[in-house]
Amino acid sequence: MSEPAPIDSVTAPPQADDSDHEVCRLLHKEYGTSYYLSSRLFEPEIRKGVDAIYGFVRVPDNWVDLPGAGSSVQTFEKLWTWQVKMRSALAGKEVDEPVLRAFAETVHKFNIPHDEPFLFLEAMNMDRRVDQYDNYEQLKSYMRGSAVAVGNMMCPVIGAPTDQDTLDRARCLSEAMQMTNFLRDIKEDLSLGRVYMPADELDQFGLSKADLEKGSVTDRFRRFMEFQIARCRELYRESEPGIARIPGRQGKAVFCARVLYAEILTEIEDRDFDIFTERVRVPRSRKFAKVLQAMFEGRQV
Repeated sequence: MSEPAPIDSVTAPPQADDSDHEVCRLLHKEYGTSYYLSSRLFEPEIRKGVDAIYGFVRVPDNWVDLPGAGSSVQTFEKLWTWQVKMRSALAGKEVDEPVLRAFAETVHKFNIPHDEPFLFLEAMNMDRRVDQYDNYEQLKSYMRGSAVAVGNMMCPVIGAPTDQDTLDRARCLSEAMQMTNFLRDIKEDLSLGRVYMPADELDQFGLSKADLEKGSVTDRFRRFMEFQIARCRELYRESEPGIARIPGRQGKAVFCARVLYAEILTEIEDRDFDIFTERVRVPRSRKFAKVLQAMFEGRQV
């Protein structure tokens, strides 16, 4: 896929109707359970924008991640077509995709930088052709186009300050959430032929891709997971000063999302790091308890 090019001149501001936004909301509800719960705390118009961004990223993410979604060539063709239609939608032209209509309207309404969705789609294309990263720096480059790009699209919608330190804190939160997902989904990613755990860090703990494929929770694997979880928690901590600068209900909602995602790490620990037997899920009752705690006890965990 090509580098982002300037969007054609806008013929008219993109328009979406309630049914377009409802498609995005339902995608968010189905696939983003933890973030969906916390995002209901946003004000209504902001919820619509958040749902639209989620819908935009979820559709291509499913093409890349769901088993049986198609060959690498078919996935590339879908991503390319999605990018072409997105460009048209952002230029105010009519498209046949409700998600893209809602997304384009959101981009224009909240002044979202146009480079970010292109970076996200390029990261999805990387999933087609890269099956492991040599080190964490390489993985961070991938996350810049995936989770960090999504975070950068979300920031204008939720009214986050635009100073560099706040954006750096947002990057920390995006990386923490994505790394949390990577740890939870090691088994699922292996089934797709991908390993997001840096190769040099696996080697540091005497592990390899073959060890992960065995699905055994050994002492070496436990130490490796402890190392990864500690880094995630540090990233969550580094994100908090930025979250505190987000005004009103929006800041509370983002903090709730941060708390819910971090709880996945606790669940992994409670299961003695067994992410192989079944997918790690935080019980719904605990999710609601954590949301209430974040809402009524302030932005501290």
